[in-house]
Amino acid sequence: MYIRFLLVPSADLSLSPDNIGFFRTPSLLNVAIMGPWGHNGQFGTLKRNIEHYRDNSESIAQYFENEEMCELEQFKELSNCADVLAPEGLMHSMAIFNGNESFIQDINDAEVALMETFLKTLTDPDAANTDSNAIQALIPVRDGGPDNNQLDAIDVNGRHL
Repeated sequence: MYIRFLLVPSADLSLSPDNIGFFRTPSLLNVAIMGPWGHNGQFGTLKRNIEHYRDNSESIAQYFENEEMCELEQFKELSNCADVLAPEGLMHSMAIFNGNESFIQDINDAEVALMETFLKTLTDPDAANTDSNAIQALIPVRDGGPDNNQLDAIDVNGRHL
């Protein structure tokens, strides 16, 4: 993913050849199993991410009111989760949101369900099965690596991620 757009004034953004590659949109392949979703992984389900685009302002308020960040797997056991992760999250998010144009779409429940169903069709059945040979072939052997400096991610209970 390219972050170069942060260094370019918005007036310079155009379809000129000099700007090719400034934005790189990730693929939607396997999107249904690639959660958490959202630009910074704030939504626990694909459906909730889609629903966010009904009314961004309302979605942001709901997110902080319901302390949705604390429902994410990585934060479930964190005591005082909302106070630790985002003590002034709503205030900061709304300040950013109020400085931008609202993106409100008239998306009803049936359309949310259709979008979710469509996006799920982009998931490879092998990718959804972590025990499949196709996925296992992508996971490196946990043997320290060629220089014995391999880092293996584990959770708080010592389980490999």
